[in-house]
Formats: sequence, structure tokens, C-alpha cells
Amino acid sequence: MPTVSVSAAKEEKQGTERFVAVPRMNAICKHLATEIDICLDTQVAPLKGTVDHWSLVDEDDAEIGRFDVAVIAVPAGQAATLLCAAPQLADQAGSAEMTGCWAVMFAFADSIDLGFDAAFVHQSPLSWIACNSSKPERNGVIARLGHCMQVHSGLKITSTIHSMRSSDCSLASFGKQSEHHLQHIRT
Repeated sequence: MPTVSVSAAKEEKQGTERFVAVPRMNAICKHLATEIDICLDTQVAPLKGTVDHWSLVDEDDAEIGRFDVAVIAVPAGQAATLLCAAPQLADQAGSAEMTGCWAVMFAFADSIDLGFDAAFVHQSPLSWIACNSSKPERNGVIARLGHCMQVHSGLKITSTIHSMRSSDCSLASFGKQSEHHLQHIRT
């Protein structure tokens, strides 16, 4: 996986394989869910725990089911609410500090050859850059947009933008800064 600084790109082999789901990122979830009964469009109320199981009910108190194990895979604040029956876990989730990340997709009429498909970015407000157009089986909307690059912000710029009052202003600011740093990476 390449890393990019303002001055150069270099290949780094860190032993971590990266995967891209095809044809879309939700393909992994769809595959894992093929033999599972899933309730969509359901707001789960705080879990109710007993000695031997967890009971899940929806916001109208209709039972969803009883389970030996409950996996909570939501942001920390939501997890704290769901886990009120387990105060230690709720406190742990409630004390977690979450950080955000801005992401912007740029579409270019012409192809841009950066010399890599994805890279971690150092010495820049950006932390990640990826060529979405190079992902396999991405035909459809992305292909119609042209050459698409996705960039993610680093922690410092995210904190700065988050402190701004207007999200429109924040997004525009990040977009302009991202475009500026993309220009430096290309040259």
C-alpha cells in the first residue's frame, strides 16, 4: 500500500491485505446475511438482560427475539443507550470519545494517473486517497461520473472543520483544501 507525502509517493509493504467488495461494498453484508433472518427498518429499544439471555424489543415494545449473545455495532453514544441493562458496559460506551472524518468524492472528466489506486497520506490534512474508478465491477453511476477520487480528512483538519458553525461552509472548506492537496500529489 503506497503512502504519500506532499513531496513523494512510496510503496510500503506492511503485511496487511486490503479487500474491495464487488460489485458494491454492501456485497459482504449481503453474503453474510444469506441465511440469517434480518429485521429491517426496526428501531431496537434498550436491551433487556436476564441470567441466560438478552431480549430485544422494538420501540413499540414488540419482541424481536431472545438471544444468547448481543453484538452492539453502533456509535458509542447509541451503544450506551442500548446497554442500560449492563451499567458497566453502558458507562464504558458512554465514556468513549469518537472522532469524525470528512470524505469527499471528486469526479474528473479525464483520467488521472497518480501511480497508485489507494494510499495513506502523510504530512497533509488528508489521511487517505483512493481511486474509486479502479475498483472492480464499478460500472453504473461511478463510471458515468468519469474518473472518481475519494479523499478522507485527517484528524486535525476534521477538528478544525467541525468547530466551524455552518456545515455547508465546512464541507466547502474541506473540498477546497482536498483539491489543493490533490494538485500537489499529482505534480
